[in-house]
Amino acid sequence: MHFRLLQLHRAGASVRDIEEDNTDAPYILEGEEFDYDWRAVYVPLHVLAQAVDVEHFGEGLEGTPERWSTIEAWYASYESPQAALEDSPPLVVTTPEGTKVLDGWHRLAVAQDQGAETVPIHLATADELLPYS
Repeated sequence: MHFRLLQLHRAGASVRDIEEDNTDAPYILEGEEFDYDWRAVYVPLHVLAQAVDVEHFGEGLEGTPERWSTIEAWYASYESPQAALEDSPPLVVTTPEGTKVLDGWHRLAVAQDQGAETVPIHLATADELLPYS
């Protein structure tokens, strides 16, 4: 597990019902993932990038220009990247094997492009990634 993410997880506020508190969770999570110990945390983007081993969250992401435009327009409807991400935090799981962004890569890429330094996420720890993660 990434040490800094583990520290942030321990200090984070408990998310009592991930399905209720994260509008994307019912469409992304499966099985036991709903039962993880989800926490609401603010994480420095550079720490999360290091944990998932990328320099930029847009690396390797596919998406049509329309997809990117939709995400950028969504961000523009909020006063800041943080406000947008507070409304729809990315879902991230860290395990002894590594850290994985389950949902929110495009949102993190746009936040990074817009100069966000710290972003809200829903973070869980697990013993291992499930095969369908």
